[in-house]
Amino acid sequence: MFMILRSDAITLFLPPVSEVLGLPLDGNWSTVKATFQALQTLAGSESRVVFDYVRSSVLRGDNTLYGEAGAARSVSKVQEQWLFGLDPGQVEVFLADYGLRLSDHADANELERRYFTGANGRLMARVNGTHAIVTAVRI
Repeated sequence: MFMILRSDAITLFLPPVSEVLGLPLDGNWSTVKATFQALQTLAGSESRVVFDYVRSSVLRGDNTLYGEAGAARSVSKVQEQWLFGLDPGQVEVFLADYGLRLSDHADANELERRYFTGANGRLMARVNGTHAIVTAVRI
C-alpha cells in the first residue's frame, strides 16, 4: 500500500496483493469491505483511492478477455488465486456504498488508447483485459 498525505486528505494506492491492511483475504469480500469501511471512516473529504480490480468474469473462468487464460495460468503457477472481482457496471455502486465517487475508470481499452496508441492512431501494444484501474474520491 502506498499513501500520499495532505493536510486534509490522503491518496491511497491499494496494491493487488494477498493482504491489504494486514487483513488476510478470505474470498468472501470481508477484507475488501473492511478496507473500504476503514477508508470511509478515516479518509477526509476529497481523499483519493486508486486501486485495480480483476473483472468478475475472470473469477468465473469465462475466458473471453484478451490475456485472460495466460493471466489465470500465471496466478495459478504461483499458487495464488483471485478472490475479489467486480463487473465494470458495478464499480460506481460499489464505491457509493463506501462514500466514494468515481473519478476515473480505465479498462484495458482505455489504457491502450491513452498509453499505447501512437499519434497516427496505430495501437503499439495490447493491455491484458482482465484488470481495470479505478480512481475514486471521498465525498
